[in-house]
Amino acid sequence: MKKLISSVLALALVFTMLIMPASAASKFDTFTDIGSSPYKDAIRYCVEHNYMGGTGGTKFSPGLKVNRATMIQIIWSIMGRPEPSEDVVQFEDSVNHWAKKPIKWARESKIVAGTSKTTFSPNSPVIRAQAAVMLRALAKQDDSNSHKDITLDYAWVNQFDDAGNIPGYAKDAICWAVQYGLLWESEPFMIGSRDAVTREELARLIMNYFEPMDTETISPTRPKPTFVEPVKFSKTVAGLGVSGVEFKPDKGFTPKVVLANDKFFSTESASSMVSRSKAYVAVNGAFFDNAGDNSANGSFVNNGKILRIFGSTLKNPPPTFVIDSQGRASIQFMHIKQTVTRTGSDGKAVKLENIGCNTNLGANDGTRMIYTKEYGSKVPFKIALGLEVDADGTVKRVYKNAGGVVIPSSGYVIVSRNPRGWGDDFYTAAKVGDKVDVAVKYEGSTTQDVKTVLGCGPTVVKNGKAYGNATTYANEGFSELKVTQGSVARMAIGVKKDGTVVIASTSGTLAQLSQVMVGLGCENAMNLDGGASKALYVKNAWSVSAGRALSNMLVFTKKGA
Repeated sequence: MKKLISSVLALALVFTMLIMPASAASKFDTFTDIGSSPYKDAIRYCVEHNYMGGTGGTKFSPGLKVNRATMIQIIWSIMGRPEPSEDVVQFEDSVNHWAKKPIKWARESKIVAGTSKTTFSPNSPVIRAQAAVMLRALAKQDDSNSHKDITLDYAWVNQFDDAGNIPGYAKDAICWAVQYGLLWESEPFMIGSRDAVTREELARLIMNYFEPMDTETISPTRPKPTFVEPVKFSKTVAGLGVSGVEFKPDKGFTPKVVLANDKFFSTESASSMVSRSKAYVAVNGAFFDNAGDNSANGSFVNNGKILRIFGSTLKNPPPTFVIDSQGRASIQFMHIKQTVTRTGSDGKAVKLENIGCNTNLGANDGTRMIYTKEYGSKVPFKIALGLEVDADGTVKRVYKNAGGVVIPSSGYVIVSRNPRGWGDDFYTAAKVGDKVDVAVKYEGSTTQDVKTVLGCGPTVVKNGKAYGNATTYANEGFSELKVTQGSVARMAIGVKKDGTVVIASTSGTLAQLSQVMVGLGCENAMNLDGGASKALYVKNAWSVSAGRALSNMLVFTKKGA
């Protein structure tokens, strides 16, 4: 089997020349949609070696997600399209699939283990973690692969900010792939192990398998990021005494939304949240019902994961503080829209739109809702329909007229408290092993590259000018007179044109707060919770101490700390 891959490559190229009227290189030149792809060379490589073709006509579809069947078909082609043994038991959901032979071979060769004992989920998207596992399994069978026995050094994966998000089954494979020079960062300091693989990314993975990236100049220890200290201030602005801090979050900071005790409907001291999150800068977050169930208003996103969606039906998109993957800050005016698609083993897809996340449902409410561990351990009411979905998007349970539904610690449940009629087949036709994909759109935002979100309000500065009145406040969901008209202790957060974040503490009305944030140079700004909830921590000291336990905070840690 020595040099098997090289021999197969040579045979494949000869075979391709015999059966194709034009060369694969000519086929590459016919694609009209790859001009802007950063992986153009990798696409050419895979087309010329007959590993990948187009998706129809002159299209390569570089941004299209790759499913598990396609990934296995390509690996099978690399191995010379061997015949699987007759006595190998096929996965139940792949018996009649177009890729049944490659899938059967992959099971026999231990390239894949399936998504369960009986299912392969051929139509589900491949994530980077799964791709690494499959390619490492391929390398172990390839005598010509000199990288298959790399001694793993976990410094290579621990350097990534999202290392804790790598699935346990894939940590060794991710480490191997990074050391090998096969897998690269999805974005600065992120490996994106749960991100779906696109066709252009798969092309680069395949090319890197044969021609690994040069890792000799790559240190397993991440270079220390540029860090610029935050600047505290205390001065008079628009006739009010104001204290606060300014800093650039892309200069050595990692943002995080911290929930009290890591869940909703709870409170925790500000000091405790700061301590356990290792905060360098921290400020109180959105309003919460301190006299009731401690439920927090506002939308929350942490490291790209939707924690809560709020205000999706409000007339005006509520203001949200946003940090993107590059650490750049902005105030966006947006609605968060989730679309959920379930795909069965037959390839049939059922889609639901405008799905909520971690908010309560009334007795007669038929809203479709996702609940995660941040909401609690169980759904607190009887549901008409529901699915339990694991972290890899596989349906584990199907519910009908069920009470006491458990929310998994990894993954989520999607439920309807009441049937809706239309779209209920998303649940009723579901089977264990189906795949569920959640797509998110930040409607109204100037960027879809969103990693951290804290929603609150009302808006006090927009496009560099003081903004807000009773009507705009109400349209954003704020009608309590104490908030909209009162002269009270207030906290605000804003962003300047150059991306500098400004956090300010003062006392006054919303109209006065608008003048303060304009005076501090903000292009856009919004009000945060106030009164006894005000809290501001900067570098080992409290500028403003909270007067009570809080339900949430916005935290910035120092990268590498």
